[in-house]
Amino acid sequence: GGRRFVRRVIDADNSCLFNAVGYVFERNRKAAPRLRRLIANTVLGNPDKWTEAILGKPPHEYQSWIQDPQKWGGEIELAILCQFFASEIVVVDIQSLNTYKYGSEFNQRAFLLYDGVHYDAMAEALESQGEKKSEDTDVTVFDSSDESRISAALDVAAELKARNQFVNLAGCDLKCLVCGRGLKGQAGALEHARATSHQNFGQI
Repeated sequence: GGRRFVRRVIDADNSCLFNAVGYVFERNRKAAPRLRRLIANTVLGNPDKWTEAILGKPPHEYQSWIQDPQKWGGEIELAILCQFFASEIVVVDIQSLNTYKYGSEFNQRAFLLYDGVHYDAMAEALESQGEKKSEDTDVTVFDSSDESRISAALDVAAELKARNQFVNLAGCDLKCLVCGRGLKGQAGALEHARATSHQNFGQI
């Protein structure tokens, strides 16, 4: 059969960004501790580039902060990881259907999905395999000159958006899709995520 883009779900354990990156480059959903360490070492090894102004805290503080498994990764970490894997990382935002690109100078790219609080991996799977089936035949790294893959990734995001599978940062009433609890806006969702490690929210 043909191939199609799918979401590969990553656990909501505060390390989803690192484990999603681990999946697309190494098929490793447990890469977070090593990638956090690598980022800490990169920052300390390049003090001229990774300054307190960019990091938002002194580099030595950032070094221990980023290695705390409770801390979430974001733009700084993506900027370092794309260099390490020598690959562009395209983050597809479900709510806005925008793409955010890190490492555009590289000639290969991989895709992550972002729902406002959580990152998942994206893969091109055999049509017959679907989202639940074997991941053995997944393709996750593509030639960065191939724009058709961006459209395919955006199609997946649009489908998820239509099912309200995102967290509206403007603050809608939300419910936790893990335990069903109702929450008030982004603050409620973030507080619930910190308290429970649940990171899958939908609009009520």
